Amino acid sequence: MKKEEKWYKGDTLFFSMSFVPFASLAIKIPQKDIDTDLIIPAKFLKVTTQEGLRDGCFFEFKKDPHFPMNLPKYKDAQIVIAGANFGCGSSREHAPWALNQNNISVIIASEFADIFRGNAEKNGILPIILSEEIVQEFLTNDSLKEFSIDLPAQKVRDEQGNEFSFKISAFAKKRLLENLSDADYLAEMLPKIRAFEEKRSPLLPLISV
Repeated sequence: MKKEEKWYKGDTLFFSMSFVPFASLAIKIPQKDIDTDLIIPAKFLKVTTQEGLRDGCFFEFKKDPHFPMNLPKYKDAQIVIAGANFGCGSSREHAPWALNQNNISVIIASEFADIFRGNAEKNGILPIILSEEIVQEFLTNDSLKEFSIDLPAQKVRDEQGNEFSFKISAFAKKRLLENLSDADYLAEMLPKIRAFEEKRSPLLPLISV
Protein backbone atom coordinates (compact mmCIF):
# COMPACT_ATOMS: atom_id res chain seq x y z
CA MET A 1 0.00 0.00 0.00
CA LYS A 2 0.98 3.65 -0.13
CA LYS A 3 1.44 5.77 2.95
CA GLU A 4 -0.13 9.14 2.33
CA GLU A 5 1.04 12.49 3.62
CA LYS A 6 -0.99 15.65 3.13
CA TRP A 7 -0.23 19.28 3.82
CA TYR A 8 -1.55 22.70 2.96
CA LYS A 9 0.32 25.65 1.51
CA GLY A 10 -2.07 28.55 1.77
CA ASP A 11 -5.40 27.21 0.52
CA THR A 12 -3.85 24.55 -1.69
CA LEU A 13 -3.76 20.89 -0.66
CA PHE A 14 -0.64 18.94 -1.52
CA PHE A 15 -0.12 15.24 -0.96
CA SER A 16 2.51 12.64 -1.62
CA MET A 17 2.93 8.90 -1.20
CA SER A 18 5.61 6.48 -0.16
CA PHE A 19 5.60 2.74 -0.72
CA VAL A 20 5.38 -0.34 1.45
CA PRO A 21 4.70 -3.85 0.05
CA PHE A 22 1.01 -4.54 -0.56
CA ALA A 23 -1.49 -6.79 -2.34
CA SER A 24 -4.48 -5.58 -4.32
CA LEU A 25 -7.02 -6.51 -6.93
CA ALA A 26 -5.97 -5.34 -10.39
CA ILE A 27 -8.00 -3.23 -12.80
CA LYS A 28 -7.34 -4.84 -16.18
CA ILE A 29 -7.55 -2.74 -19.34
CA PRO A 30 -6.62 -4.96 -22.32
CA GLN A 31 -5.93 -2.09 -24.68
CA LYS A 32 -2.66 -0.67 -25.95
CA ASP A 33 -1.84 3.00 -26.61
CA ILE A 34 -3.92 4.31 -23.71
CA ASP A 35 -3.06 7.98 -24.01
CA THR A 36 -3.30 10.71 -21.40
CA ASP A 37 -6.59 11.91 -22.88
CA LEU A 38 -8.09 8.51 -22.08
CA ILE A 39 -6.61 8.66 -18.58
CA ILE A 40 -8.05 12.15 -17.98
CA PRO A 41 -9.89 13.93 -20.85
CA ALA A 42 -9.02 17.54 -21.64
CA LYS A 43 -12.42 18.79 -20.49
CA PHE A 44 -11.45 17.95 -16.90
CA LEU A 45 -8.20 19.95 -16.97
CA LYS A 46 -9.64 23.22 -15.67
CA VAL A 47 -8.30 22.59 -12.17
CA THR A 48 -4.87 23.87 -11.15
CA THR A 49 -4.42 21.62 -8.10
CA GLN A 50 -4.45 17.85 -7.65
CA GLU A 51 -8.06 17.87 -6.46
CA GLY A 52 -11.25 17.35 -8.43
CA LEU A 53 -9.97 14.81 -10.98
CA ARG A 54 -11.32 11.58 -9.50
CA ASP A 55 -14.49 11.26 -11.59
CA GLY A 56 -12.76 12.16 -14.85
CA CYS A 57 -10.17 9.39 -14.61
CA PHE A 58 -10.79 6.79 -17.36
CA PHE A 59 -14.02 8.66 -18.16
CA GLU A 60 -14.62 6.91 -21.49
CA PHE A 61 -13.96 3.46 -20.03
CA LYS A 62 -16.37 4.17 -17.18
CA LYS A 63 -19.22 4.48 -19.68
CA ASP A 64 -19.16 0.67 -19.69
CA PRO A 65 -21.07 -0.39 -16.54
CA HIS A 66 -18.87 -3.49 -16.31
CA PHE A 67 -15.62 -1.54 -16.23
CA PRO A 68 -13.90 -2.59 -12.96
CA MET A 69 -13.78 0.93 -11.50
CA ASN A 70 -17.60 0.93 -11.61
CA LEU A 71 -17.83 -2.26 -9.54
CA PRO A 72 -17.92 -2.11 -5.71
CA LYS A 73 -15.40 -4.93 -5.23
CA TYR A 74 -12.73 -2.86 -7.00
CA LYS A 75 -13.21 0.28 -4.92
CA ASP A 76 -9.91 -0.33 -3.08
CA ALA A 77 -7.96 -1.58 -6.11
CA GLN A 78 -4.53 0.06 -6.40
CA ILE A 79 -3.13 -1.69 -9.49
CA VAL A 80 -3.82 -1.12 -13.18
CA ILE A 81 -2.65 -3.63 -15.80
CA ALA A 82 -2.80 -2.38 -19.37
CA GLY A 83 -1.49 -2.79 -22.89
CA ALA A 84 1.75 -1.42 -24.30
CA ASN A 85 2.60 2.27 -24.70
CA PHE A 86 0.59 3.37 -21.69
CA GLY A 87 0.51 7.13 -21.09
CA CYS A 88 1.30 8.24 -24.64
CA GLY A 89 -0.06 11.51 -26.03
CA SER A 90 0.22 14.87 -24.30
CA SER A 91 2.53 15.38 -21.33
CA ARG A 92 -0.24 16.51 -18.96
CA GLU A 93 0.70 15.90 -15.33
CA HIS A 94 -3.01 15.73 -14.58
CA ALA A 95 -2.84 12.08 -15.71
CA PRO A 96 -0.91 10.79 -12.68
CA TRP A 97 -2.84 13.26 -10.50
CA ALA A 98 -6.12 11.66 -11.64
CA LEU A 99 -4.76 8.16 -11.01
CA ASN A 100 -3.69 9.25 -7.53
CA GLN A 101 -7.21 10.54 -6.89
CA ASN A 102 -8.41 6.99 -7.55
CA ASN A 103 -5.80 5.45 -5.21
CA ILE A 104 -3.84 3.86 -8.06
CA SER A 105 -0.33 3.05 -6.85
CA VAL A 106 1.02 0.79 -9.59
CA ILE A 107 0.60 0.42 -13.33
CA ILE A 108 1.89 -2.71 -15.05
CA ALA A 109 2.52 -2.66 -18.81
CA SER A 110 5.14 -3.78 -21.28
CA GLU A 111 5.93 -0.20 -22.32
CA PHE A 112 5.32 3.35 -21.07
CA ALA A 113 5.60 6.73 -22.72
CA ASP A 114 8.76 8.33 -21.29
CA ILE A 115 7.20 11.60 -20.12
CA PHE A 116 4.28 9.84 -18.45
CA ARG A 117 6.65 7.43 -16.72
CA GLY A 118 8.67 10.30 -15.25
CA ASN A 119 5.53 12.18 -14.18
CA ALA A 120 4.14 9.04 -12.57
CA GLU A 121 7.26 8.41 -10.51
CA LYS A 122 7.36 12.06 -9.39
CA ASN A 123 3.75 11.74 -8.22
CA GLY A 124 4.13 8.53 -6.21
CA ILE A 125 3.00 6.02 -8.85
CA LEU A 126 5.18 3.02 -9.67
CA PRO A 127 5.23 2.10 -13.39
CA ILE A 128 6.33 -1.53 -13.73
CA ILE A 129 7.59 -2.85 -17.05
CA LEU A 130 7.21 -6.60 -17.63
CA SER A 131 7.44 -8.52 -20.88
CA GLU A 132 4.48 -8.38 -23.26
CA GLU A 133 4.01 -12.14 -22.80
CA ILE A 134 3.68 -11.80 -19.03
CA VAL A 135 1.39 -8.78 -19.27
CA GLN A 136 -0.89 -10.58 -21.71
CA GLU A 137 -1.05 -13.56 -19.35
CA PHE A 138 -2.10 -11.23 -16.54
CA LEU A 139 -4.72 -9.59 -18.76
CA THR A 140 -6.26 -12.75 -20.20
CA ASN A 141 -6.06 -15.18 -17.28
CA ASP A 142 -9.29 -14.64 -15.35
CA SER A 143 -8.00 -16.66 -12.41
CA LEU A 144 -5.36 -13.99 -11.76
CA LYS A 145 -7.20 -11.21 -9.97
CA GLU A 146 -4.94 -10.10 -7.09
CA PHE A 147 -1.27 -9.22 -7.26
CA SER A 148 1.38 -8.41 -4.66
CA ILE A 149 3.84 -5.58 -5.21
CA ASP A 150 7.16 -5.49 -3.38
CA LEU A 151 9.14 -2.43 -4.41
CA PRO A 152 12.11 -3.04 -2.05
CA ALA A 153 12.59 -6.50 -3.58
CA GLN A 154 11.46 -5.31 -7.05
CA LYS A 155 9.01 -8.21 -7.38
CA VAL A 156 5.47 -8.75 -8.62
CA ARG A 157 3.74 -11.88 -7.35
CA ASP A 158 0.55 -13.42 -8.69
CA GLU A 159 -2.00 -15.56 -6.88
CA GLN A 160 -0.35 -18.74 -8.11
CA GLY A 161 2.88 -17.87 -6.32
CA ASN A 162 4.82 -16.89 -9.43
CA GLU A 163 7.33 -14.07 -9.00
CA PHE A 164 8.36 -11.58 -11.65
CA SER A 165 11.29 -9.20 -11.25
CA PHE A 166 11.21 -5.67 -12.59
CA LYS A 167 13.82 -2.98 -13.05
CA ILE A 168 13.74 0.56 -11.69
CA SER A 169 16.42 3.22 -11.45
CA ALA A 170 18.05 3.66 -8.05
CA PHE A 171 16.92 7.30 -8.02
CA ALA A 172 13.25 6.50 -8.76
CA LYS A 173 13.23 3.68 -6.21
CA LYS A 174 14.69 5.86 -3.47
CA ARG A 175 12.24 8.65 -4.26
CA LEU A 176 9.22 6.33 -4.05
CA LEU A 177 10.35 4.46 -0.95
CA GLU A 178 11.31 7.58 0.99
CA ASN A 179 8.59 9.87 -0.38
CA LEU A 180 11.08 12.37 -1.78
CA SER A 181 10.43 15.22 -4.15
CA ASP A 182 13.23 16.36 -6.47
CA ALA A 183 13.92 19.20 -4.02
CA ASP A 184 14.07 16.74 -1.10
CA TYR A 185 16.59 14.63 -2.99
CA LEU A 186 18.79 17.64 -3.72
CA ALA A 187 18.56 18.75 -0.08
CA GLU A 188 19.97 15.36 0.95
CA MET A 189 22.94 16.07 -1.30
CA LEU A 190 23.75 19.43 0.35
CA PRO A 191 26.61 18.11 2.53
CA LYS A 192 28.27 16.59 -0.55
CA ILE A 193 27.64 19.76 -2.55
CA ARG A 194 29.15 21.92 0.19
CA ALA A 195 32.15 19.59 0.49
CA PHE A 196 32.69 19.81 -3.26
CA GLU A 197 32.43 23.58 -3.20
CA GLU A 198 34.96 23.83 -0.37
CA LYS A 199 37.47 21.88 -2.47
CA ARG A 200 36.57 23.59 -5.69
CA SER A 201 36.61 27.24 -4.64
CA PRO A 202 40.37 27.65 -4.11
CA LEU A 203 41.04 26.07 -7.49
CA LEU A 204 38.38 27.95 -9.40
CA PRO A 205 37.68 31.20 -7.54
CA LEU A 206 34.55 33.09 -8.44
CA ILE A 207 35.05 36.06 -10.64
CA SER A 208 33.54 39.19 -9.15
CA VAL A 209 32.31 41.81 -11.55
